[in-house]
Amino acid sequence: AQDGKKSPLLVKAETIEAAAEKLGINAKNLVAEAAAYNGFVKAGKDAAFDRPTKFMTKTISTEGPFYIIEQQPRFATTMGGVVTNDDFNVLDDKGNKIEGLFAAGELVGGAMGDDSPPGGNMGWAVTSGRLAAEGAVKTIK
Repeated sequence: AQDGKKSPLLVKAETIEAAAEKLGINAKNLVAEAAAYNGFVKAGKDAAFDRPTKFMTKTISTEGPFYIIEQQPRFATTMGGVVTNDDFNVLDDKGNKIEGLFAAGELVGGAMGDDSPPGGNMGWAVTSGRLAAEGAVKTIK
């Protein structure tokens, strides 16, 4: 009902171009991005961002309706991050520990896999924080 008039902005239109126009987005660029993405899906390789193909299972339809919703940057979860050993000592790119550098929480890569369950990061932050502290204490001693 608000159709792009109020935040969070959400619009619906029968074409990508019309949806883009409602939000003041460059329609030509948006159509080109959608076409590029569809090409990556068909090729089975994301040449722009090297996105894993398991996340590229469908092309973007050429038939509407199309919806565009505003997304704001936020800090919630980092999927990725640094690699550590069992003591949460950060490892370099060759797998060697970096003396005195420890990490915990979302900074440690791979803890949640490809997804992050709501609330799951709190337990991980507490647990990994304690283990990183114990690893640091071992190093100091």
